[in-house]
Amino acid sequence: MAKRYIKKTKKDKKKKIREQRRRQETLIKKKKHEKRQVPWKAPKIQMYWGSSPFPLDLSREERINLIKEFGSNAKEKFDRKFQDIEKWFAEYDALEILSFCSFFFFTHPEGIDPEVEGTLAFGHNQLELLQAFSLMKARPANPKFFFEKKVSPKKELQEFGDLYLYKSFAEISADEPEEQLVAKGFLSQFRAQTAMIRNWGYQNQVLRVAKNLMNKIKEDFEEAFGLNPEMLVDAFDRMATCLNDRINLHLSKNSSFLNKRDYRNMMRAYSQAFPGTVPITESQMEEIYQIMGRNLKTLKVWLLSHSSLRLHRLYTFSLEEILEFYGDPNKRENLRILFDSWSFCFGELQHHNPEHFLLANPVWGKPFIKIDENHYFNVMLGILPHILMTILEGSISTQSELKERYERVRGRFLEEEVEKLFRENFPNGQIFAGNKWKSTDSETEYENDLTMILDSFLFVIECKAGSVNAPAKRGAPETLRDVFEKLVVDPSDQGDRFIQYLKNNIGFHHFRTKNGIVNTFSNSSIRYYVRLTITFENLGLFGSNLKHAIEAGFISKDIKTISPVICFTDLEAIFQILETQAEKVHYLTRRKEFESHVNYYGDELDLLSFYLTTGFNIGEDEFDQNVVMDLSSKSKEIDPYFLGREKGVSIEKPQLAKTDWWKNLLTYRETKAFQWVVRGIHAVVTFDSPNGDLKKVKKLKPKVKARLPMNIIG
Repeated sequence: MAKRYIKKTKKDKKKKIREQRRRQETLIKKKKHEKRQVPWKAPKIQMYWGSSPFPLDLSREERINLIKEFGSNAKEKFDRKFQDIEKWFAEYDALEILSFCSFFFFTHPEGIDPEVEGTLAFGHNQLELLQAFSLMKARPANPKFFFEKKVSPKKELQEFGDLYLYKSFAEISADEPEEQLVAKGFLSQFRAQTAMIRNWGYQNQVLRVAKNLMNKIKEDFEEAFGLNPEMLVDAFDRMATCLNDRINLHLSKNSSFLNKRDYRNMMRAYSQAFPGTVPITESQMEEIYQIMGRNLKTLKVWLLSHSSLRLHRLYTFSLEEILEFYGDPNKRENLRILFDSWSFCFGELQHHNPEHFLLANPVWGKPFIKIDENHYFNVMLGILPHILMTILEGSISTQSELKERYERVRGRFLEEEVEKLFRENFPNGQIFAGNKWKSTDSETEYENDLTMILDSFLFVIECKAGSVNAPAKRGAPETLRDVFEKLVVDPSDQGDRFIQYLKNNIGFHHFRTKNGIVNTFSNSSIRYYVRLTITFENLGLFGSNLKHAIEAGFISKDIKTISPVICFTDLEAIFQILETQAEKVHYLTRRKEFESHVNYYGDELDLLSFYLTTGFNIGEDEFDQNVVMDLSSKSKEIDPYFLGREKGVSIEKPQLAKTDWWKNLLTYRETKAFQWVVRGIHAVVTFDSPNGDLKKVKKLKPKVKARLPMNIIG
């Protein structure tokens, strides 16, 4: 009896273990399903508050020594990792490596963001880094098959990029003053952003801006290169579309044989999908299946790896195809010369310092690899908005006269586009461009780019079309200070100087412009003066939160004296999302206050998405300096709207969170007496947001109801 009881107990234990495993597998599948995105559906990004990784009882010196030790270990690992990756290109074909990584790590269903799902462990900067490494050597004569590589290239390259950034921690010392350590920390973050962040606008946005800007220098560009720059922009767009179509076709071919449940049908389907291969005979099918251990999964992997030998063809374009994309058959030689200037050959970067690749990668300006006299390879068309202006401006910079003209045109273009944006989005506003003025105590003549008066608000806008050069992107301290001085401090001083002049001279003003027009307006009824700096180039996380640069000593001003800095393409997105003039006024005025008070990380579109949720109303947390908010990736909640529209997908527009009552009120006042809305917008948005003060709303509503028609109250 005892023995039978023991056997039964062991059997029950095994059964219980199997049931536990099944429950765990079901739970894992459920979590994966919950995390899986619905195409084009806006995700909900969770914000996290982190704590210090160091024990509270550690001294400053102990913390710094731990960081230094961590950096030293990263430096040693980096040197070894670089040697390992360098060997790849002696053993494997570079085109196969690059196309393999691009296809398997960056191909995802349309409308799905792999970062949101947590499946993007391989950033595009790693692919660019890999391309730069590949150009340091000639292609091997007898390469191995990269698909059979045992170590994951995704994991190795991710680790390599992290080690590159971490190894800078080895340079710090506990003997350094706190200011120097803060500055080094800022530079490390700035370099990390340069390494990781791509695209300064949505694709359609960038294509439109590029075409409109290039149109301004079309004749000069054609004289220098014999090509129409607008047609070049279109050619790049068609090339990116063609690549997308090729990838979809290849995926479809793979699906045609991977879905088969019988090994013979699978191999027949493979031969049909890829007719260029030698057909597999019936007798060979049985032999191959035997070699695969009569395992269908092993056979699938083998056929998939064989189909991957063609991947490099997806990313290769002939000169004839490029000529067709451009649209003029007579420009073959001009296109060849220009595409040669945008290309590297294998071995051409052999003398370059590979440590510069992550922060100032030469492939950003020359993204093509020239395979032979008639073919060009490119795996970077997926970040077209990031590379398009870079390569066009690279060509322009080779012609001194054209470069000088382009820089003037770029500045005027930005001013004209910003003026157009404000006129379109503020129909009740008075817009005055190019105000020339002199202070009462000086003969110096100054110029204000744009002024807008809206009720009791006066906006002073300065536009800066300067760029962030390569040394600044690498984190060169003096160059970075110079960039902040020109793009942040100077326009802030310009705006403040003009506002002080207006405040000291209340009444009517008559300002000449370079076009001969005289702008006349009065500032007698102005109660609020708002400064803005609009840039052509996106400064990313540090443009939307300048406190970090101030704390690190790269801006020698107090945050309260600095204008908010917004990239032109971000401003365009803000105005597209916010529907009423009142909401736009509130965002632009609260934007300055929020940046001054709150400790956060995030770019401008992260802020916009956060504003839609909260109205920038976070209660007492706004003034609590111990609160640090990570808003990065919050913009992914609004990305589907912009990206979906580019693809013709109908997606509901993200809106500021407010009740129907306030929504009807804003809509009514937008078309009627605008004055009340502008003066009351702070109360409207703040009280009616999800975090609003409901008691104040209840007190306010009866007073407002008495002044409005019944049909909008409900």
